[in-house]
Amino acid sequence: MIIREAKIVYNEVGEIEAEKLDDPEKIVAYMKGAFDEYPEQESFWVIGLDQKNKLKFRQMVTLGGISQCLIDVRLIFKPLLMASCSAFVVCHNHPSGETNPSSADIKITREIKEAAKIMKMEFLDHIIIGDDFYSFQNSVMF
Repeated sequence: MIIREAKIVYNEVGEIEAEKLDDPEKIVAYMKGAFDEYPEQESFWVIGLDQKNKLKFRQMVTLGGISQCLIDVRLIFKPLLMASCSAFVVCHNHPSGETNPSSADIKITREIKEAAKIMKMEFLDHIIIGDDFYSFQNSVMF
């Protein structure tokens, strides 16, 4: 049997002001460039935050195809738990540029919200980035 050890490695990806990262516009600005490596594929990211909603990390959770990305909710929480996060945001892109949430986007948002309640973590938002952006934060679906 193989026994593994988990560890956290932080890589600098940019610099932002030490302010709360709980506003959709700030999150979209922070994610600028994150989707550049695979612009024709959907990628799903988690942004871990501390008790004051200040940034701890961002990590790509999964890389999908042209129009969809399979998400395992457990993979979202793994880095959050390892980094002792209190809150988080998830974010993904739509390579088509269209930012309206799909039925799969709505379903996974609900699943993440339920898991966050169980884990006692604050799920601040799910943002879809395309030509513009869509924030679930103020929608009736959140």
